[in-house]
Amino acid sequence: MCIRDRCDFVQFFGGEPTLNMPAMTAFVDEARGMVRAGTIASTPHFGIVTNGASADPNALVAFCNAYDVSATVSLDGPQRVHDALRPAAGGRGSFDAALLTIRALQDAHVPVAIETVYTAAHIDAGCTIVDVFRLAENLGVRKVVLHTVYPPAPSELLPFDDTHFRQLLDLHIDAARWWFESLVQARTAPLDVYFRDLLVPLLQGAGVGVAGGTCPAGDRGLAVGPGGGAHSRHPPHRAPRYPPWPLTPGRTGGDPAPPPPPPPHFP
Repeated sequence: MCIRDRCDFVQFFGGEPTLNMPAMTAFVDEARGMVRAGTIASTPHFGIVTNGASADPNALVAFCNAYDVSATVSLDGPQRVHDALRPAAGGRGSFDAALLTIRALQDAHVPVAIETVYTAAHIDAGCTIVDVFRLAENLGVRKVVLHTVYPPAPSELLPFDDTHFRQLLDLHIDAARWWFESLVQARTAPLDVYFRDLLVPLLQGAGVGVAGGTCPAGDRGLAVGPGGGAHSRHPPHRAPRYPPWPLTPGRTGGDPAPPPPPPPHFP
């Protein structure tokens, strides 16, 4: 919390924040007290990210309405995919419970978004990113936050050699095209879509879920050199056995890699 300054937004997430509703209530009350005391300039906006399956929807709605909290519900696409990825206790699916929570929030006019973790399981099930967007539209939800994960990753830390990754590129292009077409053709107000960074699980077995921990190889970004070649930025950091590998235009997985540049020095 900022001291004697602005604090615009506070988001509750987990784990599952709805498992401790009293703690969230106490925090909001404390923040409001800090505004009255002049510690922060204004009351921040509050948001919550929930699986939508662990709390009584009525209790969640009451909390959101009482404290002007917006909600984001984890929904990983159609029921067959969501239930496979997010089983509840005893192995039963959690899609119906999440959908019930979304409906309850909508009926109470609580701002609600969907957060989807898109994985190789979606690709294998034939569920595209556009399918995720259409599901949101059909539910009357206007905002989608999309995370992308594709386990397992290639053992040599080369995502562009991974079959699912190549498909993901095309699926993202299709999703962007669908969004722009909906805007140009004015079929409906376009979804508010937020593509989160591509989560690359760099070590075998690390990408079984979203919470794979911090990758020991470091940064997952790409750097573009002055000659236009793209270099993976993660291998140099704490992983000297993986030198920077140029991902040059036109290179395929079967082509030999060009000689890597000298690894940078990390103190």
